Amino acid sequence: HNTNYGRGVVLAPNNADGTPFTAEILERRIRREPLIEIHQVKGNSECARGLLTSDEDCNFELIGQAGRGLPPCESGESENCAHPSNYVRNALKTGLEVEAEHGINPFKYGIIGSTDDHRSMSGSADEETWQGDFFGEIGATTPGTPLNNPGGLAAVWAEENTRDSIFDALRRRETFATSGPRIRIRFFGGWELPADLHTRPDLVEAGYRSGVPMGGDLPAATGSADAPQFVVWATRDANSAHLQKLQIVKGWDDPDGGTGEQVYDVACDSGQPPDPETHRCADNGAQVNLADCGTTGGAGAAELSATWTDPEFDPALRAFYYVRVLENPTCRWTTWQALRSGGELPDNVPPAIKERAWSSPIWYTPDED
Repeated sequence: HNTNYGRGVVLAPNNADGTPFTAEILERRIRREPLIEIHQVKGNSECARGLLTSDEDCNFELIGQAGRGLPPCESGESENCAHPSNYVRNALKTGLEVEAEHGINPFKYGIIGSTDDHRSMSGSADEETWQGDFFGEIGATTPGTPLNNPGGLAAVWAEENTRDSIFDALRRRETFATSGPRIRIRFFGGWELPADLHTRPDLVEAGYRSGVPMGGDLPAATGSADAPQFVVWATRDANSAHLQKLQIVKGWDDPDGGTGEQVYDVACDSGQPPDPETHRCADNGAQVNLADCGTTGGAGAAELSATWTDPEFDPALRAFYYVRVLENPTCRWTTWQALRSGGELPDNVPPAIKERAWSSPIWYTPDED
C-alpha cells in the first residue's frame, strides 16, 4: 500500500519497533511482499525532492501543499511530516544496503499503481472526467480533498488474460504503474543486447531470449561486455498527451557507506540525444493554456524507445535500474473542475501536471567471487 504517509516505519532498515531485522523476518517479507504501490488517490510515493534526492521531477502529487509535500520530520517527529523512508526510491536503495549486511533484500519490489478512491470504479483515473473520491465531493469544502488525485493503474505483462497468469506476473514482478493514462512500457536488461534492439520488430522476443524483463535480476556477466545494456520502449495513451521523454533511474550502494542515485534521460521527443553532461533532454517547450486546458509547443511523441548502456557502471556495486516515462504537461483535475464550474483554481495544488509511468526495477548483484 502507498507509503508516502508511512511515518518512517514501513520502509525503514529495521523492524517497526526499532529492533534489527532477522533472517526469518527478511525471508518472510520477500515472500509476502513482492509489490509496492507507487501512486494512488492519496498521492505519489516514488520520491520527494530534498529527501535524499535532488531529482527535479520528484515533486509530483505529493501529500502537502502546492506539490511541495509534507515538511521533513525533525528528530522525534512522526505525524504530519515526511521521512525519507516513506518513499519507494529510497527503499530500493536501502534494500541494497540491507542485502549487503544480511544477504537478503526485503525491498526488492515490483511497481504497481492503484486508484483506491473508495468508489468501486476500477480504472476511473482520467483527470478531465474524474468525479472525485469517496472522501469528499468535487467542489466541497472538505479539507484536503483537492490534494487528492484520480489515482493510478496497475499493469502486468502476462502470458494470457487469466487470473492465474496475471497473479504469476504479479509474483515475478513483471509489472508497471501509471499515474492514470494507459501508457505501456517494455523494459529488458542484459549483457549482450544488440545496440539497435529498440528499433527491431523482435524486441520483445529478443529481450526475453537474451536478457531479463522488468522485475528480474541480471545474470552474471557474459562475453566481453563491460556494462549491462537496457532496452526501453513506451507508447502513449491515445486519449492522453504525447510522451515527452524516457528516463532510466539508477540507484547503487557504496561499500564505504551510503547510497547514490542518478536519473538519465535516454530518449527525447525531439529525436535528439540528451545532453552528455547533464544527461537531460532539452526542454521541448510544451505548455498548458489554463483558460481552456489547450496545449502549445512540444510536439511530443506517440512512441519512444532506446537501447542504453550504463556509462558509469561499477561491477563491484549493487545497483537497480527502473524506467520513468513523462508525458507533456496537461491540466490537473482541479483545473478541469474549475473550468466547468466557473470557480477559481485552488491555490494549494499545481494547475498542470506531467502524467507518467514507472516500470519495475531490474537489479544487479556483484558476483560474490
